[in-house]
Amino acid sequence: MHTAADRADSGTTHFWAKLAIITIVVLIGVLGLWLNARYCLLCTDPQKLDRGLGLVVAAENENATRRGWGMISRAADNGHMPAVIARAELSLPQLPERYLRSYPEAGKDARRFLPVSEKQAVIDWRLLAQRKDLDENTQYNLGVLIRQGLLQEEDIGGSAADYFQRLADNNNPFGLFALGHQLHLAGDYRKAANKFTAAFAAGRHPEAAIFMGDYHLYGRGMWPDPYRARYWYRRALHAAQRSPYQNLSGNLKLTAEKRLQLVEKRIQALPDTPPRTIEYRVTGTPKESRVLVGSGNNPVGKVFHQNGKQIKARYDGGEAPLNQTVDSITQGIDWIMQTHVTQIYGDKTPVKLRLVQD
Repeated sequence: MHTAADRADSGTTHFWAKLAIITIVVLIGVLGLWLNARYCLLCTDPQKLDRGLGLVVAAENENATRRGWGMISRAADNGHMPAVIARAELSLPQLPERYLRSYPEAGKDARRFLPVSEKQAVIDWRLLAQRKDLDENTQYNLGVLIRQGLLQEEDIGGSAADYFQRLADNNNPFGLFALGHQLHLAGDYRKAANKFTAAFAAGRHPEAAIFMGDYHLYGRGMWPDPYRARYWYRRALHAAQRSPYQNLSGNLKLTAEKRLQLVEKRIQALPDTPPRTIEYRVTGTPKESRVLVGSGNNPVGKVFHQNGKQIKARYDGGEAPLNQTVDSITQGIDWIMQTHVTQIYGDKTPVKLRLVQD
């Protein structure tokens, strides 16, 4: 028979047992919250990537940076494509020249804390190459990696030229530039110039403009013309400051500035010369005429009917399109060429325009 004291002791024991259980549950919950906050265990893959990149970019210490790397790696293991790209980029101590970095800030200070594994990078790029939904930048990067020897054609079932050509067929400036650069290395400067011009027309690619400036300055595939070289270097300088091209291949802005200084000195040293002759061609239809200069294939402007009433002329050879309402197709063509001459030679150099048959 239990006495009152026994019952009291039993109640006290049950109370403390329940309290202990509740305390353990609370501690486990708190520990779980702490672990999730620290290691992002219950996060979605995009959350793991964002949290991981935040720690890697900050690179406060090795422990925190490694935790960020772990979050990125877990998301990549789950097949999250942006995380796969991030891990592939961070697995190398240095990415090849002209590679378009998806996460340029992530590797600046963190690489000294991260594991270097070319094998892991190759595995990730092979995985990416199997996907059918790759964006154009990733396709271009795969071509760059093959060209630089970090990937083999058999790794991803295609050559660098295959990737670049597919992009060029879609008027992608990086694909067009890459094909132009291959032609340049082969010494086919005329064809390379066409690709570089197209790359700049498609996306204001600054390195393409630098190559065109060099061609005009040194007479590669064309007559030397420091004025046209200056025109292209100016375009390169303006384009190099746009975010898609920053850190693309060294400091393109600085390169363009130095080229401009060089060509300005050459122009100042030129003796007085007779008027320059600029040949141009006109193609198109009665409703739209396109103006091409020299042997180039990319129009510097066009004249067209707008709303069936007004006639508009548009010059596309500058940093931004220029528009003018004109009275006739002929007046529009003349305005385009005069604008083009001013852009290249300024107002002081005498120029003769000559229309040639296409």
